[in-house]
Amino acid sequence: SSRARTRRKQGGADMPARVLENYHQAPPDGMNSLHVDFRAGRRTEIDARNGVIVRLGKKHGVPTPYNEMALHLVSLRSPSK
Repeated sequence: SSRARTRRKQGGADMPARVLENYHQAPPDGMNSLHVDFRAGRRTEIDARNGVIVRLGKKHGVPTPYNEMALHLVSLRSPSK
């Protein structure tokens, strides 16, 4: 299927497990860069991280509801340009 081909191109079927493993290996006091930006009152990189996924999903007809929600919610809290 088209989605399966896209997934293979984007890191393989085991990518979710690898991402979770990386999170589990992170230091317990580590912070996500979005969180660091929020705390410092800076604009976040949400568009580069999730916005591109939303745009590519629309281009290829793939729904991205979680990324759309993350983009919207984080954008509401981010300082203006």
